[in-house]
Amino acid sequence: MRLTTKQKLDQVVVTGRPAMGKQPLPAGATAEQLAVLLKRAVYEIDCRKAGQASRSADYVVFIDQADVLSRFPDDEQLRDLITAVSARGPALGVRMTRP
Repeated sequence: MRLTTKQKLDQVVVTGRPAMGKQPLPAGATAEQLAVLLKRAVYEIDCRKAGQASRSADYVVFIDQADVLSRFPDDEQLRDLITAVSARGPALGVRMTRP
């Protein structure tokens, strides 16, 4: 069975503008799932900085930073990605918020 574009988009969880109805990752999300989410946010930051993406609306990442850091204390990649998004994102309309 082939998935339609809408079905494929429905399977992409979490990132995007709140008005788009995205749902947060489940509480037991893996470090890999969280890294993908944060890498997408960093990509959005880079696109907005380069002028390739609209800044008309906030790009929101639904993530609890404290929870992620407490669950994966030794994961340097996650720590670096969270730091990058929280440091560079707000000026460009990319922010993290608790689900």
